[in-house]
Amino acid sequence: LPQQIRLAYDDSITPVVYAAEPLTSTGDLFAELAPAQLVVVGRDRSARIRELRDWIRRRARELLPPKLHEVSRRTGLEFARVSIRSQKTRWGSCTIRAHISLNDQLLFLPASTVEYLMIHELCHTRELNHSRRFWRLVQSHCPEYRRHEAVMNRSRESVPDWFLYDLYRRGQG
Repeated sequence: LPQQIRLAYDDSITPVVYAAEPLTSTGDLFAELAPAQLVVVGRDRSARIRELRDWIRRRARELLPPKLHEVSRRTGLEFARVSIRSQKTRWGSCTIRAHISLNDQLLFLPASTVEYLMIHELCHTRELNHSRRFWRLVQSHCPEYRRHEAVMNRSRESVPDWFLYDLYRRGQG
């Protein structure tokens, strides 16, 4: 399991501390560790991985929706709702009702590529297909979209193995 979590999205590194027991807010150890480090208490590997993934999901919920709102305002492409999930094969999706779903694993990708993905999904609020008209709309908001598509096509390797461990078994993620 990782000793630190590196998120390419915000170029952050968060040290991880594995503790046998929960730390209390009155303990000196908690005061030293909590602000700068992620403390994982799970007793076995699976429980610890769930805690790490939960932390990633919380970070994704903190970071991605505000960015999507910003990109939406800038492009004039509106959406109805956003959700954050762990998807196996998609970085994002958009429904006919303009509900955008973003993959929490986007945090392992560079911010510029995540922004492109958001533009891509927001363009689906106008064109719910991958027609020429759709790609022209994407290009009007992101001229370098082809470069970002290439990055995304090889980005699954950016997601750490520990994150993917048992993620898609029934009842997980």
